[in-house]
Amino acid sequence: MFYFISELILFISLGVMIFVLARKLPVIQENSLETTPSSSKEKKSFFHFRWVEILDKKFAFFLAVVLRRFKLMVMKLDNFISRHLERIKEKSNGQENQEHVIKEIHSSSENSDQEPPE
Repeated sequence: MFYFISELILFISLGVMIFVLARKLPVIQENSLETTPSSSKEKKSFFHFRWVEILDKKFAFFLAVVLRRFKLMVMKLDNFISRHLERIKEKSNGQENQEHVIKEIHSSSENSDQEPPE
């Protein structure tokens, strides 16, 4: 229990230090930018941040496309499961033994996978 409490205190204090550092970081960056000459600041800003913005836009577009496709796959899977459950529900109406229904559905799916006789 002592180790748990000591680790908890350690991580909470680490989190507080990171929080304080994150709040003070913009103040430090503003002070450092004021000391640089304006021409070098513009060049650095153009070359340094322009490509980051371009990559950010491309990544956001790529992520949107991937998430849309993933959403589509999840919706198709949901429809497949719903249809399968409806088929099981229709077969089980009026029947007492659920095992028999599942075996029947399984055997019918195996028969549909086999090639039809010629």
